[in-house]
Amino acid sequence: MLRLRQIAAVVVCEGEKDKAVASEIAAKLGASSLLFLPAGGIDTIPDIIEMLVVLTRVARKVKSIIVVVDGEDVDSPLERARRIRDSLASRFVSRGMNAEADEPQPAGAQLYKARVRYEGQEVNLLVAVSGDFSKSSPRRAIEDHCAKLLGSAYPDKDELHRLCLEAIRREDMETVCNAFPHICAALRAVN
Repeated sequence: MLRLRQIAAVVVCEGEKDKAVASEIAAKLGASSLLFLPAGGIDTIPDIIEMLVVLTRVARKVKSIIVVVDGEDVDSPLERARRIRDSLASRFVSRGMNAEADEPQPAGAQLYKARVRYEGQEVNLLVAVSGDFSKSSPRRAIEDHCAKLLGSAYPDKDELHRLCLEAIRREDMETVCNAFPHICAALRAVN
């Protein structure tokens, strides 16, 4: 277990499957000093980010928070990044905190970056949005990237996830990053 002061970035994932995929990709890239947290759903992500922003005052080495989130029910990855930033900003205001978050800017394929400032500390918020936005389906998720890596989708999500993790371990880094460009770009940005 990494000590809090050794962590360079925290990766907040929407769910356990996102966490497993992101941590496998990090291992493949040789990314270290990362703490992976499953949020347990989209609604808890802003709460976790808020807590982490406050904790950066204690763990000053933490300079980045990566969020891996599905793009379901939004029209674009930027819309998802803005929703996370807006939810975080509203929490700051409701708690009377002297904090602010900038407008998310493109930082890669389906990756957006915003600076978050709190009491003299500055943290990079990187939002990696999963899903295939070229399809009209509102169900955009990490499974789209797994299907791309495997060359086909599987009706059973658990089987797809298991095969995806095996493929991440087996395939070369370029192949993995072609399927998951948003996660690779986010991890490379902090390592």
